[in-house]
Parts: sequence; structure tokens; C-alpha cells
Amino acid sequence: MTVQFTDTITPLVQTLARVRERLESDRVFATVVTGSGHVIYADDTIQNGRSGTPVGTRGETLPDLVLQMDFPLVVDNIFSNPATSRMNWSLPGGLGAYMGVPVHDHDGTLRGTVSVCTRRPRHWNSADVAYFAGAGPEISKLLHAEAVW
Repeated sequence: MTVQFTDTITPLVQTLARVRERLESDRVFATVVTGSGHVIYADDTIQNGRSGTPVGTRGETLPDLVLQMDFPLVVDNIFSNPATSRMNWSLPGGLGAYMGVPVHDHDGTLRGTVSVCTRRPRHWNSADVAYFAGAGPEISKLLHAEAVW
């Protein structure tokens, strides 16, 4: 299944790329849970800029943990944190640090997450967390414009 995005995908990808650059991270992506339980990634590294890829039903990943908690998750070192060291998540070249925030639609319904990660452990300071949490509503509006929910 491929989800076709409208022309608003460009602002979404640009926003994700801006967040990645500001936080000096390796990857930023949005995870959207659809009615069928599929997860769709909208990534700042989308090459064709026009489609998302469902990756199956939810499992035990860091974005899933954010969904379950409906609260931001900040992990400076994936390997030293007992809650995350054995989770089913990877990044080509390794995964060292992760930060994820829940994404809600206009009526407050939890719809997904926005995540940022790095290949090496790093400290996310309070300014990083505040900036990233503030980007969540903007990304939510762009995802809503795509009519993925």
C-alpha cells in the first residue's frame, strides 16, 4: 500500500529537514497510525517527495512507546537506558539517541509521533526538547493537510 500525498508534502519535508538541521540529528520523521493499524513514515529523506511507505502494524518500537505514553520520550543513550536498550528499532549506521513527541489532530486525538534520532548518543538539552515539542503542532497541521487522518 502506498499513500499518495498532495502538493503539501513539500512543506512537510522542508519542515522535517529544518528540524533535523536545527537539532543536528541524523533523521527526523513523522509516524502516523491509520485506521487499518498501518504506520506511515513521512521522512525528511523521502527521495521522490510524493509518497509514504506503510511498514505494517504497530510493534515494539520507540515511536510505539511514545504512542503508548502519549508523552514525549527523550533518551540520550539508547544502550544505557533499560527501557529502550532492547527495543526493536534501528537506524542504518546505528542508533544512539532518540527524542519523540506525540502528534494530535485539531480535536486532540492522538494520531502519531514525530521523532528525531542520532547514530551516536548525545545529550538533548532543555532548549532542544522545547524546540522539538513546539514543532509537533506545526507538523501535525501539515500531516492533516495531507488528509492522512
